[in-house]
Amino acid sequence: MVEGPGETGRALQAARRALADGDEVLAGADRVLAETLAGARSAAQRSVQRIDVVRAGVDAIGERGPADSAVETRHVAAAIAAGHREVIAAVTDAGTVAAAKAVVLQNLCERYRSLTPAGRQ
Repeated sequence: MVEGPGETGRALQAARRALADGDEVLAGADRVLAETLAGARSAAQRSVQRIDVVRAGVDAIGERGPADSAVETRHVAAAIAAGHREVIAAVTDAGTVAAAKAVVLQNLCERYRSLTPAGRQ
């Protein structure tokens, strides 16, 4: 069966529309990927900065030398405990962000796969 010229043109237009739609979906997924990775990097940097602040505080305590009184010892212990809590919070926050970003990335993998010829079958 031979197709007429109009049918061929319509088929070409439909194929072009399908490609353009796929390109739009890919571009959207690429934007989400870039935003997700940038957000993950930013969150990691914030956590590192928080931990660096704690490290600087602990270093400053160490540079002062041994405590001269019981009050000073309690102050040092409280500062170290606060630093410990801050490190735990920074790591916990980073883990929470990482878990959320992992879900987004998994969804993106599925979206990318659905756009491949094998994923459409």
